[in-house]
Amino acid sequence: MIEARGVTEDVGAVYLHCDVDKMYYSVEALESPALADEARAVIISVDPREYPRAVVTTANGVARSIGITSGMSTAIATRLAREQGVEVVYVPPRHDVYSRYSRRLMDLLRTETPLLEQRSIDEAALDWQQHGFAPEPVARLRERILKEIGLSVSFGLAANLLVAKMASEVAKGREDHLCVVGPGEEAAFLAPLSVRALVGIGPKSEARLRGFEISTIGQLAEQPLAWLVEQFGAAYGRYLHHASRGEDDSTLVGEHTYKSVSAEHTFARDTVDRVEIWQRLQAQAQEVSERLRHERLVASEVAIKVRYGVTWETITRQQQGARRGCGGAHAQVVDAATDPADRPARGQARARARRRSADAARVNTPSPKGRGGSARPLEDVEPAGEAVGDVDQAIRGDEHVVELDARTAWWRLGHEVRDLARSGRIGDVHDAQASVEPRDVDHVGIDQAAGPHLVQVVRAESSAA
Repeated sequence: MIEARGVTEDVGAVYLHCDVDKMYYSVEALESPALADEARAVIISVDPREYPRAVVTTANGVARSIGITSGMSTAIATRLAREQGVEVVYVPPRHDVYSRYSRRLMDLLRTETPLLEQRSIDEAALDWQQHGFAPEPVARLRERILKEIGLSVSFGLAANLLVAKMASEVAKGREDHLCVVGPGEEAAFLAPLSVRALVGIGPKSEARLRGFEISTIGQLAEQPLAWLVEQFGAAYGRYLHHASRGEDDSTLVGEHTYKSVSAEHTFARDTVDRVEIWQRLQAQAQEVSERLRHERLVASEVAIKVRYGVTWETITRQQQGARRGCGGAHAQVVDAATDPADRPARGQARARARRRSADAARVNTPSPKGRGGSARPLEDVEPAGEAVGDVDQAIRGDEHVVELDARTAWWRLGHEVRDLARSGRIGDVHDAQASVEPRDVDHVGIDQAAGPHLVQVVRAESSAA
């Protein structure tokens, strides 16, 4: 007789989404235990008296009980607390400390799974197929994290990544901090939730949906695909159709595979100073450029986003390369020089750069091990030895906020209130997946002293010649 032992049923894909509860505040409370019992509203952010445009990153229970939430303006948070007679304590963010705790958490999680995708400083998705949907292994993992690191985390367990993430949000309100959504239960789990809870729906989309008397995800799931496409466009309409039903075929992305590399900055006060705005943009461009070079990546698109601080109107501009190659990846370069003395030579340098840019770099796009060789926005690149110079693109100084989306590569990003002003020229910027709001764009300029460039010089869209 031949007996097979230890055979388990193939349950298909199983994903565990881990989300740290109030990450910044939790770390500060671990570092300064007195904060854990603080009767005042503790807000992790810069004091608005020092930086009026600061926002709340996270806060303690006292602050949350009076309506203070993450992302809220600290000026508004202060007013709310004052109106309710609650004293506020501002604790400046310490991103180096938070990053250290995050690394410890991710290292611990990697010992429990064959594949982990870090989504942000406090979130990660794990391949959990070996454990199935049993709650006990998750409970043991949570206790281990509490014991070894001291952080409280919430877990969502589901058959796809979208539902696992949303389940982790629901888990934050549960005593055991765990929400399990079994295969086939996705639509029923999502149906009673607010449409705002669906990943990918922001305030504007929520307002539009409520205008159609659609307030829950279940009501959204009842809408015909054709109607959603008509109202929201082909791509977003199809996403809403599938996501509202709990359908998601995305898979985990391994370590060090970026979708975008970005940087952002929020001005402390309104400004109409073109030089100041341009210097801030230069600093962001250099940060993105340095990270791309460090990771030996090349991007297919460069983009800038400008947001007005009063109306929160956001306008974007982006530029894709004119040439596709090596899986669609090629360089985007934004180089800057602000010294007026440099300008007479820029026209001649620009012409030389255009003639030589085509052969300036060799690009390699090997497929990641264990995965299909599909083209991605960012690909590996072997730097060349030739230099390019400066693209002098100033934005009109009436923008209140200049920022680039920072959804990935957080470990080398600062906070939105960090001062990014740095002097010096920029070489080689590859896109962050953000966008630009230029009002004016000056002529392209070249500085022969700039660093190595990758493939092609690109100038952002311009409404001015």
